[in-house]
This record gives sequence, structure tokens and C-alpha cells, in this order.
Amino acid sequence: MATRLLIGMITFWILATVVCNVGEGQAMAHSIDTQMTGGLQHNEVQSTDALGATVTFWTMGANTLGLIWKVATFDYSVFKDVDPVTGNAVANDWAIARYLLIAIGIVIVIDFIVVLRSISK
Repeated sequence: MATRLLIGMITFWILATVVCNVGEGQAMAHSIDTQMTGGLQHNEVQSTDALGATVTFWTMGANTLGLIWKVATFDYSVFKDVDPVTGNAVANDWAIARYLLIAIGIVIVIDFIVVLRSISK
């Protein structure tokens, strides 16, 4: 694959991720429940050592790994509509863009694997 094409695909993929995250954040700022809301939970744990110093730790919620998978597969609420009859999320007209972004991400991963295998030989 040509280097320019790879750089262009990576740039497009990163920009698409940023645009989707901005759209998702805009929805969350307006108190709209999105796909990402559940994955952003965290727990704050405080511990005190023998000297009396308090340390605060943040731990991930149970849905954080699922959130990473949703980001990698562009599972944003922008690409879904709610069916008024069943209440389930169904793909809208923008879903084709989601599938193209997933395909570009897969091609990037495969190309990196090929490059890394050729370097290691």
C-alpha cells in the first residue's frame, strides 16, 4: 500500500473518530442518554497509609472495556435511530458511513500487521 494512502486513511479515521466523539459529547451535554454514558462510570476509592496520608484511586466501571469496543467499531448514537414501536435502536441512513469506517480501521490494522511482520524478518 502506498504510504500516502495509508497516511490519508489514518488521518481520515482519526478525524472521523473526533467528529463522532464531539457529536456524542454534544448529546450527553444535553442530557440525552447515549451509547457511551454507561461506559464512563468510575469509582473513587480512598486509602490512608500508616502516616495518615490519603491517596485517591480511580477504578474503571464494568462497562469500560465494552466502551472501548464501541469506540473501535464506531457504535455511536449518531448512526442509530430509536424505533418508536419497539424502542430498540436501529441503523439509520448514516450506518453505511459507520461500516466504511470499520472497514478502513480493519485495513489499517492488517496493513500494520504486514509491515511489522516484514520488519521482524
